[in-house]
Amino acid sequence: MPSPIADAFSLAQALYGEGRAAEAEVLCRRIVEIVPGHDQAHLLLGRIALAAGRRQEAIAACRQAIGLAPDEAEAHFTLGLALRGAADPDAIAACYGRAIALRPDFAAAHNNLGMTLREAGRLAEAEECFRRAVAVAPDFYQARCNLGAVLQDRGALVEAEACFRHVIARVPDHADAVSDLGTVLQAQGRLAEAVACFRQALDLEPGETRRHFNLGCGLLDQGQPTPAAEAFQAALAIDPAHIDALVNLGMAWRQLGRLGAALEATRRALALAPGRVDALSNLAQIHLALGDTGGALTLHRQAVAADPGHAGAHGNLIFALPYDPATTGADLLAECRRWEARHAVPRETSHANPSDPERRLRIGYVSPDFREHPMAYFLDPWLTSHDRELFEVFCYANQRSEDAVTARLRALADHWRPIHSLSDEAAAAAITADGIDILVDLAGHTSGNRLSLFARRPAPVQVGTILGNACTTGLRAIDYILGDPCSTPPGCEAHFAETLVRLPRVVAPFAPRTSWPAVAPPRTGGPPVFACVADPARIGRSILPLWRRLLERVPGSRLVIKHAVLGEEEAVRHWRAALAPLGEAPLSDALNLEGTPGGWGAHMEAFYGRIDVVLDAFPVTGVTSTFIPLWMGVPVVTLAGHHAAQRWGSVAALTHLGLTNLIASDAEAWLAAAATLAGDRPRLADLRRTLRPTMAASALCDAVGVTRDIEAALRTMWRTWCERRT
Repeated sequence: MPSPIADAFSLAQALYGEGRAAEAEVLCRRIVEIVPGHDQAHLLLGRIALAAGRRQEAIAACRQAIGLAPDEAEAHFTLGLALRGAADPDAIAACYGRAIALRPDFAAAHNNLGMTLREAGRLAEAEECFRRAVAVAPDFYQARCNLGAVLQDRGALVEAEACFRHVIARVPDHADAVSDLGTVLQAQGRLAEAVACFRQALDLEPGETRRHFNLGCGLLDQGQPTPAAEAFQAALAIDPAHIDALVNLGMAWRQLGRLGAALEATRRALALAPGRVDALSNLAQIHLALGDTGGALTLHRQAVAADPGHAGAHGNLIFALPYDPATTGADLLAECRRWEARHAVPRETSHANPSDPERRLRIGYVSPDFREHPMAYFLDPWLTSHDRELFEVFCYANQRSEDAVTARLRALADHWRPIHSLSDEAAAAAITADGIDILVDLAGHTSGNRLSLFARRPAPVQVGTILGNACTTGLRAIDYILGDPCSTPPGCEAHFAETLVRLPRVVAPFAPRTSWPAVAPPRTGGPPVFACVADPARIGRSILPLWRRLLERVPGSRLVIKHAVLGEEEAVRHWRAALAPLGEAPLSDALNLEGTPGGWGAHMEAFYGRIDVVLDAFPVTGVTSTFIPLWMGVPVVTLAGHHAAQRWGSVAALTHLGLTNLIASDAEAWLAAAATLAGDRPRLADLRRTLRPTMAASALCDAVGVTRDIEAALRTMWRTWCERRT
């Protein structure tokens, strides 16, 4: 090559290296005019075009360079870069593969091939590529971070953590490695450490949107929605169109009860991405919290239609269905069957558990709610009362955050297994390795369930319970479901895919908190005061006309609707509109909507002291919103429906307290029961005095007795399995 051309190309390279790309481009174009076969000039033009975003021009230049010099590894590598987003992954992978074939120690090509394969879901091959990259270039820290990321994808969290810590030990201010370490710690449930990493990464790069976003996600998982919302807002201040931040901000606001703000953030996300499934599901849950059941179900169905393979969105629809009074037990079964067909087709497995019908059994409980949650009122006495000579208890906790209740429940288990970070395959393997004989699902189709894990049948006998969301799971892999005579009376068998096993009294024991105040004295004067303390989402529109008729039938009476969500302006506005008929003259002063600032603990004594009768929700009856008023000496009137979600809780509680006259089967009976009770001051006073001791002595609070009933049912299931096996 003539010396002036060689000198000119050297100058072009130097200019490009100094960031003077425009001058380098002019020079390269002059070179290829004079020497059209100058492959390196074509390649540099490709790099310059790619950096400027002129992708098609870059592709053409790289192909011309390859045509002139087919064995130039850099040309194939640069073509792979240029093809990103403009070709299928196989074509891009072929470019990197050719570069590696020409230069086996080409670390960047190994790394980029790994990235391409990871995006295509070929994780094992991607992992091998990243391992080769760091083998030939141990200080190639981005490749090591990519290796950590793909290991996390594959569930190898300990090894992934080691990758990120390796980088941080050598480059402490490597913000990506610090942030990625946070994500792998978050996946392991080590949330405090994860949040610390996210804060450190944010300190290193305070202007990076993703640093604020990752911090928000960590805080949200940690159960801190207020600082999480602040972090998402900081991300949006940098990038107002950050859809993930908008979706998660909506979730944080919803958790805080700020439903108006949650609506606004989620609608903004959907305006940017109309088919976004998690945004549709979140918006549906906001509508449900506001009591707009019809709107919620429409949105849930849109989410399922947008992504039929999204198990969580489909499960949210199932959870919301009972809030529609028109939903039947058959409807719930049909939808749960559809969920199984899409997301949890059962697998055939064999089990090596010793088939001794009378030996000590290993029982596994799977739940996302080993924490401050209504479920804890029932799990605490259940786990406390298990006969440890006959049963060894394993708890499989599928939750990210932990609290004081978690610590107490963990102490009650013989073995505690966090499974939130485990895939279904890994969790099933762990359960099988533990030798679990009977695996019990405590969630049903509620948030955080692991029903797809049950489809793998990791245990010989698998059991559900109406304790979760009071309907079938729909899974053939779950053999039995626990009910009781009141919640699942004869005729309900057809509502369940599982074999319904009725415990003799109640489905689970209830344990009141020792911190709850004493029962307040009975009210002695003034018109009767009714209250509903259930989640407003449980209050269907069909019950509202009955409330108005009740207030008209009992002159001067008032109705208080109290719940945490009613401390939020948007919820109050919504419910004022929904309850407008109750506010018409002469009932304008009959209705009060109240929040619970400071939580229920700050309100129980004063509130129940001014209430005469609690009105149960419908169509989804109350559980803790029935048990707690009864413990506080206030009777509850319920309208019992036809499937478990319309009966579980209230019907059982009132039956075992001898108050079956407060269980109505139709509207007229409900009106008569509520009005008669409200007008009977002596009876109200007697109930105020006797309800708590009666309840304490009843089956409802018989922790040992009800747990023995559960154990007997589990033992019978085990004997049946042993008989079938032999």
